[in-house]
Amino acid sequence: MEIRILEESQIDPMTDAAVRGVLAECFPHYSRLFSTSRHWRGNVPLFTAIAVDKSSVVACSVVIDRTIRIGARPVRVAGVGNVCALPAYRGKGIVDRILLAAMEVAAEQGFEWGMLFCRPEILKVYERTGWQPCMDRRFVRTDSVTGKSVEMPADHGKMFLRIGYRPLPAGDIDLQGDKW
Repeated sequence: MEIRILEESQIDPMTDAAVRGVLAECFPHYSRLFSTSRHWRGNVPLFTAIAVDKSSVVACSVVIDRTIRIGARPVRVAGVGNVCALPAYRGKGIVDRILLAAMEVAAEQGFEWGMLFCRPEILKVYERTGWQPCMDRRFVRTDSVTGKSVEMPADHGKMFLRIGYRPLPAGDIDLQGDKW
């Protein structure tokens, strides 16, 4: 099993199709979207982490470069999304390896925090690699379809990872766009 980090410009059509296939299988309710694009809610990845087994992509995750606002302060975060592994590869630590590799690259690129959103029942998947729930804050996103500000539900899984040395600033969080 090999973990690869690919900048967006390094993803050729064959790799793009393979990653979209993994996403469509892992997220069948969005298979129509992933049949044409990897860009969830219009967010173009800074880079993509993939796991390759015998020349087949079997798992992936993307990192979005986003400046959000925490309180009145602009904060650059490595937004993690599209995290998944094909069913036959789950429970083998592949997602952990992808997340660790992606956050290592994010640290090299100067990010101080990672942020992701997930279903509450899978928070434990991310906690294994140091992610911390951030459920006690108010989160606002801008709906990519309507352009309106929408408060994210309190029970929606929200997590951050401290990559740098500073703690996450206090205050409400405005994603300055839609979630990723």
